[in-house]
Amino acid sequence: MKIALTGNRMAGKNSVCELFKKIGVPVFDADAVLKYLLNYHKGTGEAVEKCFGKSYVLGSYANPIAFDTDEKLDRLINIVDFPLFNAYKKFHEKYRKRSQYTVFNCGCLFEKKWEDRFDYTINVSCPSKEREYRYEMLNIDLNPGVFKDEISDVGKNKKADYVIFNQEKGPDVKNKVIQIDSEMSEIYFLRRDKNFKKRKNIDLQYQDQELIGDSIDVRTITT
Repeated sequence: MKIALTGNRMAGKNSVCELFKKIGVPVFDADAVLKYLLNYHKGTGEAVEKCFGKSYVLGSYANPIAFDTDEKLDRLINIVDFPLFNAYKKFHEKYRKRSQYTVFNCGCLFEKKWEDRFDYTINVSCPSKEREYRYEMLNIDLNPGVFKDEISDVGKNKKADYVIFNQEKGPDVKNKVIQIDSEMSEIYFLRRDKNFKKRKNIDLQYQDQELIGDSIDVRTITT
């Protein structure tokens, strides 16, 4: 099975991926591969020159400074769509005989509308106030618009099949990873039954949350 894991900036998705790795789940770092394709792959530079023109290429590679709008950046990412998923296909084929599923770790999953390419999706969720605090703890200057291009945590939670709440007062993250792994193992065998139906599994008490000051307004919703 193919499982996609995503999350907004500083939500802690890479830390969650490390937990999956520790229990033996192969994790494909799509963000790292995407960064390589955009910045260091000559084939990308050639495609960019054909699509955008010579002014968008620096040497043999795409010139990141030239992509100064969201529209241009989206078109650039679309150029590397095929090589990115081709790399994941090879990764998945390598591990499919020894693992029931692989994880595709990608921060822009829902923004690029790639979720339909996977059997299940997981969102690592954390309130924006806490994510901003994590930026501060790393002594990173926070650009006021850094979260602007992201779908909100609530929006991603509603799109995801599973949600891992990686926040100070949230559920235990390690236990949630183990729970999801157990369910993926169960689903792996159940899928052999042609009558199997995909189900959505989310901790409803955390699903639709909004920060109000320093508190969390928790409301139960139905799925």
